[in-house]
Amino acid sequence: TLTFGQPLDGSREITLRGVMPAPAGTPWLAPPLTIVDATSHVGQVVLQYPVGVRLQIQEMDGIRRATVGQKSIMDMPSDMLKANAAETLRFDAWQDNFTLRCLTQPKPRELHAAIAAVVDVASSGLSLQAALTLTPRFAPLFDVDVQLPAEWSVVAATGPDGQPLKWELV
Repeated sequence: TLTFGQPLDGSREITLRGVMPAPAGTPWLAPPLTIVDATSHVGQVVLQYPVGVRLQIQEMDGIRRATVGQKSIMDMPSDMLKANAAETLRFDAWQDNFTLRCLTQPKPRELHAAIAAVVDVASSGLSLQAALTLTPRFAPLFDVDVQLPAEWSVVAATGPDGQPLKWELV
């Protein structure tokens, strides 16, 4: 409950910030803000979350998805856009009893691989030289399994600086 020492006259902007734990894999509701005896409720809900989290909107009622570009930036609290969150979703609410049900889940590690290969065909046999560029997202990468045909043998594995890499044949 917010109690003001004197009555409000005219329009007032009030910014409330809160941090709410969201259990992974379990739907949760964004808490609505109710102002008793108000004849009109107009508000904005901003959800901010890190890049390693997937946010799924499951249900919306009395609230709609919006973008910063749909309204003047002056409608947004000035420090909302400066948060450290990697991802931001903004919603406009026009009912005090809106429903915004979401589900959060950690993103699994993704590995992007780019491969350039040269096969040299000679009278002595085939040789393969391959360059792999691996880019992990959402989690670090500690080892890589590479499958080759049984007939192939690995001669060397080097890093981008030309230094030999530690590897083993399994």
